Amino acid sequence: MGVIMQAAYKFPNVHTVPSRFDGNRNVAWWWDRVVSQASAFRNAGFTAILLPPALKTNGGAFPVADGYGVFDVQTGFDANVHLHDYTGHAGDVWTDGGGKVTIGIPPNDNGLGYVCYSRAGLDKPNPVFRRATTQVFEGADDLDIGPAAGGKTLVIGRIWCDAGFPIDLTPQTEASHLTFSILNPTGKPLVLHNGKAQTSARGWHTLQVSSAAQGTTPFKLSVTWTATQTF
Repeated sequence: MGVIMQAAYKFPNVHTVPSRFDGNRNVAWWWDRVVSQASAFRNAGFTAILLPPALKTNGGAFPVADGYGVFDVQTGFDANVHLHDYTGHAGDVWTDGGGKVTIGIPPNDNGLGYVCYSRAGLDKPNPVFRRATTQVFEGADDLDIGPAAGGKTLVIGRIWCDAGFPIDLTPQTEASHLTFSILNPTGKPLVLHNGKAQTSARGWHTLQVSSAAQGTTPFKLSVTWTATQTF
């Protein structure tokens, strides 16, 4: 159940959504932990949108107390449920015996006129999962990356890797006369075993290819690695 003010987003619980995100570092948190559930919108007036189930205001009017818009909302929570505002803009509230709650929406001061209510006790860090990424590099005469050239070493590109994670170089074209390599951030080559290695430092790693054949050879190389979580 929820109340949205000023901007339209989804709800799972009782919330309003800001028209500006400046200065609100926990928006991503409560969006992920509280708001990211399916819902539908109901237009309740010029300045507010109510989200079901069965959300109502005071006869469709928007009374104001001390600059706050006051809404009586029929939520989907049970009676006497403790609700917490996860934006920090308003105080905690409790549903009444019928599951209704009175919510005060703060004035829109520099885009901060919103709240996000849900059951108290949800304030835990968001889980962060590390995932590897795969990119295919292709070199040819008509591409930004040129083909491998006999007797030369070509820089294919650079990838930003975290330390201590596996890296996998897999040619996707016939490459018996091609040698693919990767340099760590200090310019030293990583020792590859069947195209696989493990990074030892965070930073830019340089992909290279050399050819033992005369002329040029188009190539396609798939590279899988794990980047850092921050720069």
